[in-house]
Amino acid sequence: MREWVRPGGELLVALVALALAVVCWNAGTNTAPYRAVEDGAPPFEVTTYSGSWIAGAAALVAHAGVLIVDAIRVRRLAPVSG
Repeated sequence: MREWVRPGGELLVALVALALAVVCWNAGTNTAPYRAVEDGAPPFEVTTYSGSWIAGAAALVAHAGVLIVDAIRVRRLAPVSG
């Protein structure tokens, strides 16, 4: 049972990090509608990105990836009980 505590905790933290990455990504994008420039031209939308929010999301995804890999490593190297 104890051999699952650390990997389980790491997977839980990785899941939280991925959820926060989605929040950061959504906070870093902004879409603004614009009307048509000329008569007969379609209206369009412009999406702008905030680099700091996108970088934060990327860092959280990388951190979650490292935690997942470490959880797998710890579980595979755990002694077999029984």
